[in-house]
Amino acid sequence: HPQPTVSWVHNDKPVPSNDPRVNQPIEPAARPAQPLLGGPLEESPGGTSVFKVPKASRADSGTYQVIIKNDLGQATSSCKVIVQDVPAAPTGPLEASDVKADEITLEWKAPEDDGNEPITNYVLEKRPKGATEWQKVSAFLTTPSATVRGLEEGKEYEFRVMAENAMGLSEPLMTSKPIKAKHPFDPPSGMDKPNVDTTTEDSVSLSWEPPRKGPVSGYIVEKRPKGEKTWSKANPGTITGNSYTVKGLPTGKEFQFRIVPINAAGEGEPSEPTDVVKVQKPPTAPKILDVKKDITAKEGEPFKIVVPYMGTPPDSVTLTKDGKPVPLPSDRFDVQITPDEVIITDKKAEKDDSGRFEVALENEKGKDQVAVQVDVKGPPSSPSGPLEISNVTADSCTLKWNPPKVSKSAMLE
Repeated sequence: HPQPTVSWVHNDKPVPSNDPRVNQPIEPAARPAQPLLGGPLEESPGGTSVFKVPKASRADSGTYQVIIKNDLGQATSSCKVIVQDVPAAPTGPLEASDVKADEITLEWKAPEDDGNEPITNYVLEKRPKGATEWQKVSAFLTTPSATVRGLEEGKEYEFRVMAENAMGLSEPLMTSKPIKAKHPFDPPSGMDKPNVDTTTEDSVSLSWEPPRKGPVSGYIVEKRPKGEKTWSKANPGTITGNSYTVKGLPTGKEFQFRIVPINAAGEGEPSEPTDVVKVQKPPTAPKILDVKKDITAKEGEPFKIVVPYMGTPPDSVTLTKDGKPVPLPSDRFDVQITPDEVIITDKKAEKDDSGRFEVALENEKGKDQVAVQVDVKGPPSSPSGPLEISNVTADSCTLKWNPPKVSKSAMLE
């Protein structure tokens, strides 16, 4: 028979005849065919062609076909070869989808090549930035994501993940840069000065607006006595609303208050403190009670205008005379404010002090006023001239003059 030729095809692509993986046909022993006595013609022994891959790789998988032909025809045969291997590395990027102070959630994609064996699980490892040893997080991950817990806040970590099948572990996929364990937001800031809504004998009620920056989960109210530097917490636990009443305060003592916003990242910047607040009954406008409205004073001596009132003591006291402001206090006038009356003292009455005085009491809640008529009496002034003399005799004469020009307040005997 004519000597055949042998060719190989891999995945529909011819394999070059000089490919080292192909061993050429082994020639059979040369002897002519002999007819068998009483039987058919004996065929010549055939040869062999071997396709040998010393170190198979995944690229060697596929369909192999061998074609043997000579002048009389051809014969073909094929087989499918599956080369199994560990999977390729997981598909990147390996990145964080959620970062918190003590945990990080990582995501990645399955390998593009599973090594012709199903992926059974993923192995995730971590190490602090700068460390050389990897620490196993989990070897039993069945989905391409994981949450790594128990991290140290503020510390940076590197991560790597490997896919595993029955053949073994893939090469690792690493994070492109270290990831810091921290909250995705900062502590809140931008608190405005709180409002003082009301006071009682032992409490102060406050309200406030949320901070302008950052999420907030609650608030802390702090207090300090007037004149002191140290702040102390005024509430147990955390306040979730935007108002709070600080109780158990000593009556009459003065305090300042401020608000500290908080969230998962920690305490934020405190608000500006309130003005000094006195622990007392709720402030009310002063209301003037019965006042002595006609006062007679003696020239050169002091006199007082006493204005009893109820309500919160006034923040300011103003005095006018005949519509003109009188400075308080001054060289001539003193003012004293007590919890139930205001006392204005004219240190030395003058005739010109006679007239209509108006006293006004005012605080943040309102104003009240009252008018008082003051009459200053004193010796009259000199008689008015001219002094005329008439009817002069040896032992007498007649004198004539005009009465003094005095106000109705002058005392004449």
